[in-house]
Amino acid sequence: VQDIPKLPKIQHPNLYDALEIICSHARDSFNKICRDVLKMNLPETYQVYIKFTSQRKFKQDEWHHDGLPEENIIATAIYCLSRSNSLRGGRILFRTETEKKETEALGHRDLLPGTLIVFPNSLSYRQDPFVGDGSIELITLYLANPQAKILSWQHPQGVISTMERGHISKHIH
Repeated sequence: VQDIPKLPKIQHPNLYDALEIICSHARDSFNKICRDVLKMNLPETYQVYIKFTSQRKFKQDEWHHDGLPEENIIATAIYCLSRSNSLRGGRILFRTETEKKETEALGHRDLLPGTLIVFPNSLSYRQDPFVGDGSIELITLYLANPQAKILSWQHPQGVISTMERGHISKHIH
């Protein structure tokens, strides 16, 4: 795991240790998804987007896939760091779209501390609302397609030229 901007490894060694463990556990599942979706093994080095979430207010998610098209997300791993004992609900539900454009429910997984849920981005999912007082902390890894060129805000010309202006303005607040 390389240094994350504004979170240097030297100042946050426990965070990086946890990320190494989570990435190591997610790697086998990511590799299987790469073989199934891209017909290739996951390369030795690969890119993931990392998101840390601490939630105290809970509402039901809409069904969705992760990422924007230009991010080329092919898989998601959600790790539950902690969860208040007083919370109930909050499971992750999955579905897929059939060839006839109908949706088919595929089941659910509970978000419990220490749980790692890995799934391909071809599945849509949502999180049920939580009931009760408290919070939940999650680390989410988004695996970028290793075959795709990764766009970066460090080189905005490439990013802007591939996006429509209206699309950009929706995401800038």
